[in-house]
Amino acid sequence: MRTRFIISSLLLHIHLLNAQPTLLKEQVIKSAQFYQQKGLVKFSSAQFTSLKESPSRYDTSWKSSDYFQFAIRLAYSLSIGTPVKPLFAYESIAAEQINVVYQRLIVALGQVKTADELRGYFESYRLPRSTKTKTLSSSILSKEREYAKRPSRLLADTIRWLKHAYGFYHWLDHWGFSRFILVDIAAAEVQLVEGERVLFSMRAVVGKSSTPTPSFAAWAERIVLYPYWFVPSSIAIGEFLPKIKSDPTWLDRQNMQVIDGRGNIVDPKDLNWHEFNAAYFPYTIRQSTGCDNALGILKIDVKTPFGVYLHDTNNKSSFLLSKRFLSHGCVRLEEPLLLGNQLLDKPLDTLYLQACLKEQQPVYLPLKVPIPILAFYTLAHPQQEGGVRYFRDTYQQFQKK
Repeated sequence: MRTRFIISSLLLHIHLLNAQPTLLKEQVIKSAQFYQQKGLVKFSSAQFTSLKESPSRYDTSWKSSDYFQFAIRLAYSLSIGTPVKPLFAYESIAAEQINVVYQRLIVALGQVKTADELRGYFESYRLPRSTKTKTLSSSILSKEREYAKRPSRLLADTIRWLKHAYGFYHWLDHWGFSRFILVDIAAAEVQLVEGERVLFSMRAVVGKSSTPTPSFAAWAERIVLYPYWFVPSSIAIGEFLPKIKSDPTWLDRQNMQVIDGRGNIVDPKDLNWHEFNAAYFPYTIRQSTGCDNALGILKIDVKTPFGVYLHDTNNKSSFLLSKRFLSHGCVRLEEPLLLGNQLLDKPLDTLYLQACLKEQQPVYLPLKVPIPILAFYTLAHPQQEGGVRYFRDTYQQFQKK
């Protein structure tokens, strides 16, 4: 009798082992179809057909199967979310982080044993995880209930703003950064964030409506002390060239230099400024280092195609303003030394920096660890203490077309 029971148990165990891949495959297909119908993921019909036709019993294990790979892609898609509009004009985080995230998903999914576990795993990636995404999710549900009772244009717009902010913070949860810098463009503020905790926040000056600060997600790897300001060609030609034509001494008064294509300094008196225009200006204008420099005495280099940085400024009074949309797109920092000290191995020499040395050569300092900088423009801002704060649409990016 006991022998028969042991044999029956063993046969049942073998049956379950053989059935497991099929059950997991069926759950992958069900979950993918469910989330596709909800608009949370997007897979082609060819991908579904290929998945359904992949082997699932006896001849392949769960972790070596095609549908295991499909499950990873599904989990990744749910984790990164589906923003209601593009989050960034430029994003270089995913390319460098994607392998780390995929390895994390492979380990987690490789431990799944049952269809119920797999379904719960997918759902955990869809649902809000951080305090801020939970706050935004709760606010969205509340506003949608209000809208169902009393529809209005304001409520519809508010729901749209909340969903856009949710998309960003859901995307942020996906990467799990231990530390990052958040440039809150609409609030004109910069935060250093560790986990879910804001270590400190400072005022910033961001781009004007005509020259907005772009939204981006990129890496910073170094700080530059006593930086040169290489004037963007749009500013050099559009703003500076007319001033130089009317008064060539303007360059000297602004501590500006003219640089040729080989990097040599050219005497502006040797140039015929009236032959230059928007179609022809084969030089670069550079501002000398020092406290009069537009970038101040510290710049955080950011890898983007926009030529925008986080930096000090020679115009400190602008931080006293409530509306700080004044720059050509760069982000001016109220307390650059405070932020710099958090990013470097050794404290900055404040006496050296406050000496405002003239013609000091730039000093390049690598960060102890590269840090993500996320510049984001949204109107709904989840607060650390709970609730949501709303800002005006200065750049008019949420205006109905």
